[in-house]
Amino acid sequence: MSNAQSRIAATSEAQRGAWGRGLVAEAEEVRPGLWAVALPMPGARMPSSFGYAFLGDEGVHIVDPGWRAEETVAHWERFLAARGRAVSEIRTLLITHSHPDHLGAAERLIERSGARLVMSAAEASVLGSGVHVGSDPEQQAARLARWGVPAVLRDELAAMSETERPSEPIAADRLLADRERIRLGGRELTAHASPGHTGGHVCFELERDGVILTGDHVLPQISPGIGLGALPGSSPLLDYLGSLRAMVRFDAHEVLPGHEFRFRGLAARSEQIAAHHLRRTRAVAALVPELGDAPVWEYAARSPWSRGWDAMSGFLLISGLVQTELHLDAVRSGGAEEWMRGEWASAQPTHA
Repeated sequence: MSNAQSRIAATSEAQRGAWGRGLVAEAEEVRPGLWAVALPMPGARMPSSFGYAFLGDEGVHIVDPGWRAEETVAHWERFLAARGRAVSEIRTLLITHSHPDHLGAAERLIERSGARLVMSAAEASVLGSGVHVGSDPEQQAARLARWGVPAVLRDELAAMSETERPSEPIAADRLLADRERIRLGGRELTAHASPGHTGGHVCFELERDGVILTGDHVLPQISPGIGLGALPGSSPLLDYLGSLRAMVRFDAHEVLPGHEFRFRGLAARSEQIAAHHLRRTRAVAALVPELGDAPVWEYAARSPWSRGWDAMSGFLLISGLVQTELHLDAVRSGGAEEWMRGEWASAQPTHA
């Protein structure tokens, strides 16, 4: 692909520096009336997530209100008060996906503002179906046994901390379809279905502003996990690869992600993430002749991991097992074969 060697460049050194030091970045106005607001994630594995606030004449609109904690609401109160606004002025909460670091604060903010909640129809199905990792203790125990997790680890993994639990179901006031448009604060956003990380994840494009809000679909350094809320019958890996390829047409846009920092180079970064996943797919495929019908644990333990398999624990260990199962399913179904032969399998773009 012609974009394979394009550069991935941070567009906010302040955000990148804060993330690197494990700090919550100061809010930044990325376009007139559009703010990137880093939100604290107390007790989580990352320092912050991003919410995006549209400050319009008719009210305040927020994309991804953040972690389910009173501290998050207090952060929004301080941010809005500093700009002469208030939580009571929030009119819309728009969600890229239903993980608790993006949707979690919605219920508290709705209670204080009466805001409407908007998400994709597919993500509403994910949220209501209880398919998130850790959502049901009995299902989790059965899954751990099926994966072949050693008995000494099963209790630990079945009792993940509350911070790793999925968002509680909450009814949306409006459900969006792929490519449907919505107006917030005088701006028009287009929802683009981007399944993979979750089954109903969406990115929001602001064409006139030249930006795209990617949630956890594409991040500048982290390779997002897949299948962390997948609907039955779906193929999260194959869906994700297709969703990444669809990002190429937005390469001219500045990327406003759900974590880390703003950047440019969306096509290159999408290729890089695809290559990361396809390397794992090839590694799993190479083990099939030897391991055959062995449980997922055996495949995961023999696969390459940036942290090292023995260092994985808790939610990261479960996520790794989920990823391995998805790669193995894609290999066994034959659906991954074409992707493994494609040019994305060896793409290695560079960072600025």
